[in-house]
Amino acid sequence: MNRIFGAFSNVKGTVLYRVRLPAPEGRYNDVCAVLVDHWLVYSYFEDGTSAGGDGTKGWRIVSVEMYEGKKPDDVMRSLELSSCSNATTDFTTYEQAYLIPYGVTALSTTSTPLGVTLKNLIVASRRHAVHSVPRRLLDPRRPLGKPSPSEVEEGLVTYDAVLPDDARLTLSHNYEVANVRQIMSAPSRLESTSLFLAIGLDLFLTRVSPSGTFDVLSENFNKAQLVLTIGGLALVIGLVRPVVRRRQLRGRWYSA
Repeated sequence: MNRIFGAFSNVKGTVLYRVRLPAPEGRYNDVCAVLVDHWLVYSYFEDGTSAGGDGTKGWRIVSVEMYEGKKPDDVMRSLELSSCSNATTDFTTYEQAYLIPYGVTALSTTSTPLGVTLKNLIVASRRHAVHSVPRRLLDPRRPLGKPSPSEVEEGLVTYDAVLPDDARLTLSHNYEVANVRQIMSAPSRLESTSLFLAIGLDLFLTRVSPSGTFDVLSENFNKAQLVLTIGGLALVIGLVRPVVRRRQLRGRWYSA
C-alpha cells in the first residue's frame, strides 16, 4: 500500500513535487515535512518491503532543493514573468535520502532576521529528544566521490547514507521532551541566534546558533583590557590636544 506526498503552488495549484511513499500497517500518518524557501525536507518510515526500495528497514529523511531553470546557470527574469506563467514551474530538482537512527515526530527549521545565518533542521524524535541537523549534512548535492575544489569551496562533503547520531547535536541534552507534535521557530534580535519552542506533553524552549555566535563576544573576552585601552587612548588624546592646538596657533602667527 502506498501514499502520495507532494508540494503544490498556492498561486496556481500546480504540482511542484510529488512522490509515492510506502504506507506500512499502522503508520499512515507518520510523514512529517517542512518547506522553507526552495528547500523541502520530509521524513517517513520504510518497512523494507515496498517495491522499488532497497530493502532497508528504518526511518528516512529526504532533502529536496529546487532551483530555477532546466540547466545550470539558466536564470529566469522574474520581472518579466507573472505568477501565473507556465515558466515559473521550469525548475530543476535535486533530492537525496538519508537514514536516521530514530523516529521523527515533528520537523522545523531555524529562522533569523536577515537570513544570513545557515539554516539547521530541527528534529523532534521518538526518543523524546530534540536534535539540530546542519543543513550541509542534508545537502542533496553532496558528491558520491571525493569533492572537487569547487564543491569543497561550497562546503559540500562526501555523501553518507546514514546521518550521524552525534550527542552534540541533541539540543535537549539529558532532558526528556515527550511526544513533541509541533516545533515553532522565531528569529531573535541577534542574526546568529534562532529561538524555537517544542510543543508536546512537555514544552521545551531554547536557542540555537547554526553558524556560531559571530555577533556575540565570547565569554573569555577580556573586557577589562578593552576598558583600559579605551581609557588610555582617551587620556592620550586629552594630553595631546592642547599641544596640537598651541602648534596650530603658533603656525598661524608665523604665517601671518
